[in-house]
Amino acid sequence: MKRILNGEAYQRLIVRDGEHVLDGDGNPLTEPQPAVGAYRERLQREEAALLGKIAYWEDLIAQAEAQGVKVWKPSDFTPGDFALSGGRWYEVLKKNTESLTIPWSDQDTDEKILRRSQAFDRLGGPSVATDRLTYGKVQGRMSAIEAARKFPPRISSLVLEHAHHADGRPR
Repeated sequence: MKRILNGEAYQRLIVRDGEHVLDGDGNPLTEPQPAVGAYRERLQREEAALLGKIAYWEDLIAQAEAQGVKVWKPSDFTPGDFALSGGRWYEVLKKNTESLTIPWSDQDTDEKILRRSQAFDRLGGPSVATDRLTYGKVQGRMSAIEAARKFPPRISSLVLEHAHHADGRPR
């Protein structure tokens, strides 16, 4: 998917480049003029080659899906769902065109699920940091309801451990 998105972005750049020519110093002409001559021919060859590559990757993805491989896309997720990657379920905070935004925690735990409420920073406080999980690394999806059934929310030992200051006072 990422190769297709990058290819499409580059293809748009080629089209724009062909429509607006720069002067010898690299500045846009005051009245945009389309590319001409050998430069236009080169842009057209690049665009044709790029469209061929995009079609190849789209065909490859369609073949994989026809064989039963799940190709994860933004339409598969909503915020609050959970995405599986590397043996851990991550709460989906936001979905983007190329990736999911998930919580990031500085505390390495053996928990099989990472909710935003269970992410801690180095000092033990709640972590507001996030990470990105590209769709190519997603191995599964679970709704918030399924996650609540499978992994009931609980106060983890990390929450209890970090609920007090070092001298024992509550935070």
